[in-house]
Amino acid sequence: MAIFAVSNKVLVCFFLFTRRDNSLPVFLLALIFLLPGFTALANFLAYKKLLITGWVFFVHEFFILMMGPALYLYSKLLLGEKVKFSNSYWMFLPCIASIVSLYYYLQIPLPEQQMIVNNMFGIQPPLFAYNNYLVGIVFLFFIALGIYRMKKLENEAKQVFSNIYHLKLDFLKKLFYLMLALGLVALPAASFIGNEFTDLILLPICSNIYCFYIFYQSYNNDVLFNKTNYLQYAQAIEPLNIFRNEKYQNSRLSLEEVDTIYKKILYHFEAEKPWLEPEIKLTNLGETLRISPHKLSEVINRKAGTNFNDFVNNYRLEEAKKYLSLGFENNLKIDSLCFDCGFNNKSTFYRLFKEKTGVTPAEYKKTATKMKVVLN
Repeated sequence: MAIFAVSNKVLVCFFLFTRRDNSLPVFLLALIFLLPGFTALANFLAYKKLLITGWVFFVHEFFILMMGPALYLYSKLLLGEKVKFSNSYWMFLPCIASIVSLYYYLQIPLPEQQMIVNNMFGIQPPLFAYNNYLVGIVFLFFIALGIYRMKKLENEAKQVFSNIYHLKLDFLKKLFYLMLALGLVALPAASFIGNEFTDLILLPICSNIYCFYIFYQSYNNDVLFNKTNYLQYAQAIEPLNIFRNEKYQNSRLSLEEVDTIYKKILYHFEAEKPWLEPEIKLTNLGETLRISPHKLSEVINRKAGTNFNDFVNNYRLEEAKKYLSLGFENNLKIDSLCFDCGFNNKSTFYRLFKEKTGVTPAEYKKTATKMKVVLN
């Protein structure tokens, strides 16, 4: 099972690394697939008594400790954030611990080193045990940090975009939550069941499922960018960076200014219906009204009590309800209605419609039809 886990990761990475005109996110995704393969290989060699020296154990720990930084940097790129490796050195500090541990291991007499290698799946000396806990803690820390930042950025995205479907949040959620599940399964299993079963059977099986599923989802969610496609994607979500940079500025809007700006927004939405445009952004609205996107977001938050995304979608839902209320006189298909009202994703439309009305669009239309029959 371990060899199969190594083989499929190597094949996936070979495919990703050899794609033409590759982008940086794809290289990082390939590393996320490849790095666990070092652990599977080291465990297999140790079990087969082919591991003649323990330094391989520390090398594989070094690589597995890089999983957290790779995941974190990958998520930043997919969320439109700028990545500066000069400011990211802190993420690799745990990797130094494996190098320091290797130094101490090499100071042990050779016979003791060999005993440790031969008893890799038995009771481990403190040096190895501490390193295992370090790997687990660091891994879970980066997963938790990634989920936190993803949730935070999702809330910010709703302040900027009327549709956040084009962001890669769904893919990142599947990636992070699946990795979290792996960590939460592996740590208790290693503690209560034992390293041999966990490292040689449980983790390879879980790792294979994760590898195939995430590889499939990477295709399904169009995240295998070439350089041109990634630049286009980064430009499409650049308004999020602009908003993020402005949001920390102190507001000096008076109550009168807030009321004036809000009236302009309402008049523009009623007269021009900009919400019919699926990709309307806060920056577009700001350019039209000649008002800072940050000020617009603040006014919508204060006056409407919601974010830009929900504010726009409320108009779209009201438009959909208006059409559906025509009942049997309206031959418009519900699936096409969502696009005519400004949504660019059917599942989002159906979910939001039921959250707002408590019924599906079809049920809403059926009720409206019955009411018309009764009234007539």
